[in-house]
Amino acid sequence: MQAGGKTQSTVIEDLSAGGAGLNGAIGVFPEDAVEIEFQNGRRIAGTVAWWLTGCCGVQFNEPLAEND
Repeated sequence: MQAGGKTQSTVIEDLSAGGAGLNGAIGVFPEDAVEIEFQNGRRIAGTVAWWLTGCCGVQFNEPLAEND
């Protein structure tokens, strides 16, 4: 995940077409713009919806396609 010009490794705990739940997110706050890069190189932009003790929910700016 990239946020505020910094990149950090996180674990996707939950994934849907509209967003993702991440574990290991440090230094992000609700309404921060982020970009998630999947292991296959695909990147998707979103906004932090919530954060709690290293976990956060990201709402994607555009939903994932069915074949993503």
